[in-house]
Amino acid sequence: MSNFYFNYDTFYKYYTTESHLETDNSSPKEIWYYLKVCSRNQQPEQSFLSQHFITVYNTKIYISKMGDENNKNDGLLFTIPTQIDDKLWDFHFHFGKTTIQRNKKDIKVVFFHKTIQDPQKNGKVRENCYFPQNLKIKDITEIICVQEKNSKMGKKFLEGTDDFNYIKEILSRPFLKPPSNNTKPSFRDALTSNTKPHHSSSHKHNNTKASSKNHGKGGTKKKIRKYRRKTIRRNRR
Repeated sequence: MSNFYFNYDTFYKYYTTESHLETDNSSPKEIWYYLKVCSRNQQPEQSFLSQHFITVYNTKIYISKMGDENNKNDGLLFTIPTQIDDKLWDFHFHFGKTTIQRNKKDIKVVFFHKTIQDPQKNGKVRENCYFPQNLKIKDITEIICVQEKNSKMGKKFLEGTDDFNYIKEILSRPFLKPPSNNTKPSFRDALTSNTKPHHSSSHKHNNTKASSKNHGKGGTKKKIRKYRRKTIRRNRR
């Protein structure tokens, strides 16, 4: 389950901030794609793979900006390079902002689609899902694709598949904090931690009989053994 507001500007800023990304320092790789859906005489176009990526379930997903000065939509392309025969092909997820009309009203939406390249059919295949900007997301599977009736993200992109897991991680990563490592220690761990010495340069131990006597008896260790004996007796009941 998820629980966050999807703000596209925050999403875009996160994935265009280099400190959030990994970098491939090797020479840019050629990647191929089609401009249109399947067409008999269409030839593939050549580009170069971005050198910035994230890793999701051990898969590198390369991120590049889309749009230009004449057609700027703050688009982002998340590419999973896929080898077919001797070429790398641009299988990707594409996000951006646009406006569509529903019931004679303009609705600002995030446009999202998944695209695969099909060399055998000389074209690309695309699956769309548009959803409102600033949407509160509790469950990514339940996101309604507003360009169609009764269509949800989990159904269109098959919940549980690799593709759906990639989409889920890409959507939520900028908004969900990583799990905290500050877990509450158990009673046994708390006792054990007390056995560790706490020294500092300004702290001095007085060499008194009382202190040497306590160190000799190992008072904390006795408490631990006593606790363990009680635990064993309780477990036998």
